[in-house]
Amino acid sequence: MTKEELQKQIGELTEKVSQLNEGSERIRKEFAKTFNWFTKKDYGFNNYSNGNTELRNPSWEEIFVEVGKLLAAQTFYDLEGNVSELECRIDTLEKNIRNEIHPNLPPTRE
Repeated sequence: MTKEELQKQIGELTEKVSQLNEGSERIRKEFAKTFNWFTKKDYGFNNYSNGNTELRNPSWEEIFVEVGKLLAAQTFYDLEGNVSELECRIDTLEKNIRNEIHPNLPPTRE
């Protein structure tokens, strides 16, 4: 390759890197909007209502941590449904035990 070809390729790659960085920053800003991540511009009274805030530019690590927390919370919130399902299965097992295995068991309190 000649020097001119290398310089042209460097220019193209530099432009591509710049575009990718801009895209990454735009996506991270969208995450900041979604998670309400703002920074104060100054330390006055009632800055958030006066518009003295700007969107933070979070790192990808911060975004991944927050998404991980949301996924963990989703599993936790589904825990209530899982417990309900387990209670139903226990009731079914108790009925099966009473009817098929040991019909003389005393009734359970409900």
